Amino acid sequence: MTIIPLFVYSEPIDKGYNAYQKNDYMNAYNFWKDDANKGNAVSQFNLALLYFFGKGVEQNLEKAFFYCSLSANQGLARAQNNLAHMYYKGVGVGQNYVESYKWAYLARKNGYLSQKILNDSSINLTEAMRIEANKRIHEFLLGKNDYEKQ
Repeated sequence: MTIIPLFVYSEPIDKGYNAYQKNDYMNAYNFWKDDANKGNAVSQFNLALLYFFGKGVEQNLEKAFFYCSLSANQGLARAQNNLAHMYYKGVGVGQNYVESYKWAYLARKNGYLSQKILNDSSINLTEAMRIEANKRIHEFLLGKNDYEKQ
């Protein structure tokens, strides 16, 4: 599984998407950065992809993970899928099958085709890890993400 650069866009950030389509990555970055700092999940996801692929910015997998996490925590299914992949492979973050399973499950629940990552993560879980993953899923769905701040 690889991360596919399918950018998400909406009316407030069309300028960023249009710049990206023209390979004007710096302007895309500039348009999305302001919205991302204001908490826009779509702009956060798009910045994550710029950092992941090094388009308009120096490639930085930790920053890609950071922005992808912000977006995923707001419920953007595509970001949740990519976060699952990053945890599964240990890209920009330490490899963590519990978190990979959690995010793949959430992405799938939100309509994204994340079954392969879910299955791949699942086979690496012990029973105790599966219980922990399901606990984290439940807590996320209830809006309690305090364990991630630890």
